[in-house]
Amino acid sequence: MTVERPRDDGDDTHRIRQDGPPLTPRLDFPVVIKRDASTAAPAQLYYELAENGVFQVRHTHLYRAVTRVEGGVPGLLQEVAHVELYFPRLPRALGQEVLAFFADVYHLHAGEAIVVLFYRHRTRDFHIGVPPQVLSGRRFGGSWRADHSVVYGEVARPQGFVRLGTIHSHADLPAYSSYIDCADEQFEDGLHVVFGDFHKPNLSIAAAFVANGTRFAVVPSDVLEPCTIPACAARPDWMALVKREDEPLVQPDPREG
Repeated sequence: MTVERPRDDGDDTHRIRQDGPPLTPRLDFPVVIKRDASTAAPAQLYYELAENGVFQVRHTHLYRAVTRVEGGVPGLLQEVAHVELYFPRLPRALGQEVLAFFADVYHLHAGEAIVVLFYRHRTRDFHIGVPPQVLSGRRFGGSWRADHSVVYGEVARPQGFVRLGTIHSHADLPAYSSYIDCADEQFEDGLHVVFGDFHKPNLSIAAAFVANGTRFAVVPSDVLEPCTIPACAARPDWMALVKREDEPLVQPDPREG
C-alpha cells in the first residue's frame, strides 16, 4: 500500500492505493442485483447482490438453492477499503489561529477545546467555526482544573461551505484518537485532527478521516501546513465562547431586543 502525496502541478489528491498494474476482470458467472422479489434466472449458477449481502443461487431442474457467500464473487477484482482526499492542506495562518485558541484555553483552564472546520470547494478556502463549549472540572486546593473533556454546541455553517470536520485539543495529554473521540466521530464523516502535549515545547498531532463509520489514519502533514503556537493571544470572540461549568450563565436583559 502506498500514499500518493500532492504533486507540484496543484493536484491536492492524497490516495491510498494497491501497488501493481491494473488487472482485467474475467467474470465467470452472472451477477444479478436483487431489486424484485422474483428474478428470472440468467443461468443455472449465478450470484445475487442483495441489501444484506452476496448470495450464490443454484437453479436446476431439481431445486433452487440460495446460499450466502462469504468469499466474494469469482472473476471480480478484489477491493480494499481506502480513501482519497481532494482538498488542499489547511493554511498555516488558520492553523496557528486555532493553536493560539487551544493554548490559551489550556493556560487559562488546563482544559480542552474544539473548533469546526468548513471548506468551500469553488474557492478552495477554509473557514473555522467555534461552537459554544463548556468545560467540566473540579477544585484542588482552592484552584479549579478542567477535566479532559469538552461539551460543545452547534455552530452555523457559512453560506457556500460544507462541514469538513473538527480539530480539537487534548490539553496536556498526547494527541491520539481516544475511545470517546472514535465514538463521537464514528458517524461524522470528515477530517478529525487532534493536537496534544500543550505543556511541552513540541506539540503532538494526530489526524484521521472517517467515512461511513470507517476510520482511516492520515499523515498530519498531508492535511495541515506546518504551524506552531504563535506569540499573539487568541481571538477574544473565540475565548468568550468557552465557559467553565461552575460559571453562571449570562441571562439576556429583558429590556433588550
